[in-house]
Amino acid sequence: PALPPDALRTEHSRLNLSPSRTQQLRNEIVALRVLDPACGSGAFLVHTMERLAVLLLRCGDARPVHLLRQEILSRTVFGVDRNPMAVWLCELRLWLSVVIECPETQAVNVPPLPNLDHHIRVGDALAGGDFQFAPPSARVLGALRERYTRATGRRKQSLATALDREERTRAVAETKRRIAATAHERRGLVQGLRTRDLFGERSRRTAADARRLAALRANQRELAAQQHRLELGAALPFRFTSCFADVAAAGGFGLVVGNPPWVRPHALPLAERQRLRLEFRTIRNAAWSAGAKRAGAATGFAAQADLAVAFVERAERLIAPHGTLALLVPAKLWRALAGGGVRRLLTGETRVRTVRDWSDAPALFDAAVYPSLIVAQRLGEPEASQPGEPTAGSKESALSTHRVHVAVARRNNTVECFDMPARQLPLDGDPAGPWILLPPPVRAAFELLRQAGIPLGDSHFGRPTLGVKCGCNAAFLMHVTELDDDGARVTADGRTAVVERLMLRPVLRGQDIRAHHGREQRVTTGERDHRILWTHGPDGAPLRALPPGAARWLGQWRRRLEARRDSRPRTPWWSLFRTDAARHETPRVVWADIGKRLRTTVLAAGDRTVPLNSCYVLRTASDTDAWALDAFLSSPIAGAWLDTLAEPARGGFRRFLGWTVASLPVPAQWSSTRQELATLGEKQAKGHAVDPSELTDVVARAYALTLPNLQPLLDWCTP
Repeated sequence: PALPPDALRTEHSRLNLSPSRTQQLRNEIVALRVLDPACGSGAFLVHTMERLAVLLLRCGDARPVHLLRQEILSRTVFGVDRNPMAVWLCELRLWLSVVIECPETQAVNVPPLPNLDHHIRVGDALAGGDFQFAPPSARVLGALRERYTRATGRRKQSLATALDREERTRAVAETKRRIAATAHERRGLVQGLRTRDLFGERSRRTAADARRLAALRANQRELAAQQHRLELGAALPFRFTSCFADVAAAGGFGLVVGNPPWVRPHALPLAERQRLRLEFRTIRNAAWSAGAKRAGAATGFAAQADLAVAFVERAERLIAPHGTLALLVPAKLWRALAGGGVRRLLTGETRVRTVRDWSDAPALFDAAVYPSLIVAQRLGEPEASQPGEPTAGSKESALSTHRVHVAVARRNNTVECFDMPARQLPLDGDPAGPWILLPPPVRAAFELLRQAGIPLGDSHFGRPTLGVKCGCNAAFLMHVTELDDDGARVTADGRTAVVERLMLRPVLRGQDIRAHHGREQRVTTGERDHRILWTHGPDGAPLRALPPGAARWLGQWRRRLEARRDSRPRTPWWSLFRTDAARHETPRVVWADIGKRLRTTVLAAGDRTVPLNSCYVLRTASDTDAWALDAFLSSPIAGAWLDTLAEPARGGFRRFLGWTVASLPVPAQWSSTRQELATLGEKQAKGHAVDPSELTDVVARAYALTLPNLQPLLDWCTP
């Protein structure tokens, strides 16, 4: 791209293409339809336009660069954004990229710039639908838009009026089709409920059926009202079908690029979250169900998909068969529980071409983000094949034959590039499973470990438990300044009070747990003066009444406590949540939820310390099991396996969530090495140094594997 135009054109002569092939390539380049569904100020569209102009030069196009860019801009580039200011800036940048290449020095001699207001639109791509209900013909709209981009004066006004009229016609037609589809679905549901089975009984209407029928009725009424408003001349809402109907008639966009917003679901209004769940299956069915089940994660927690997931699904629905999407999205989508839906979509509906993971790279942005690039091609119609063979172009063929190019940024500022079969992307072959982006030798070692045991969550240890949740730390977490037999003077949130001593328990946070570093003594009971006001009885249920001191203290936060998300009408307002992790009748292995490596500790039976929800807890049947599990989790082998699976965080940190550790394979030979591991675990817990190589040898023996087979994985995860 840095070469001058003449040098780029000379490449065409070396290609030795026929005139017909050259013209075909030029037509394909200009006919390509490129969309950025969240274009912002237009950085991706500007760069795409410049790259396409370079391709035309390489095909021997003799026109000046600014005319090439202007033609591409008039026919190829499309964008959408909710922010009107961003849309105006995008148009300005596109215009400037044309003008800057124009050799004219007099402004009056510069050719008129294209009108872009029907190419770069103000609207919400996620609310704009797809091409499912597009009218069958839209040649008039495409021809009008192309003429409009070059028009000036009165001709521009008349063409703008004609364009608006055509878009309104298609908006009404799309609304009618949506009404018909909604009515058809509603009739089918009602008919299914009224139909009798072989025994003459009708199906019982469930609560889900009632909700779906109510939603369909409401949607049908809203669509009918919208159709009436459109026919009366109301403002046109942005819809891909009406605004880009000619693209729909051509099969869709050839390329969708961009960097869609990365927004966590809890940052969205409730009504918008509900609408997104109804419209996007990658959000509605976001969870990786196998991992959520293994860790006992709640459906809501496991399904909190990032907004970028919806943009990936929208892009996949807007591209034509064999079209391509290339998006910058959060790297966590490839490993998080809530990324199961988008991974299932990409592995099932597209041919993944490239994945680039920059989560461990030096900071690329000022914000704390962990970016990745996904390039995927939508599958086309299946082609004929021999009986018994995968159909060419089919989903089965795509998953079993093609390879994915992977690039992973390393912590030492290098980038590891390799190819891998698409079927090996997800863990355990589950289309919704986390993507394991490892070079072949490292992946082989990873798989050896996975096959040499059973997941921790499926073993006799059972599922891990998230620590206790307060919902209002200022009310429950406090520092003790004085103690006597009955009371304790405490401070929190700038306030001081005296509460009953029996109501206080030691507390353990994730940051209180230290890694095994030689003789360094780990914290096992949190900070000495750090306590939690424990409002539950020995049975784990909330107290029916609080003692006077605790009641006065918590009364200051009563409104905030009653407004907590986890509160329920029939539970006392002073309740804590997820209190199972505080049970202390058996030993507990506790680990911090975030760190550069897994940090664990053991709480002995009878230890009343309360782990908070920055910790995960695994209960064991005996001290021996607790020490053995602690040693196993802190071993280099377990640490390396978990490092490749855990969600990335900034600065080389990882999120060791319940599902992550629950997926770690427990060695098949656990019983034969249990005592040896327990000895090492108890030794290092007392502050004595344990040789990492000794711990590695014991764990490798438990897996019945040799160290050379595991060395690629250990080397990969060495900082």
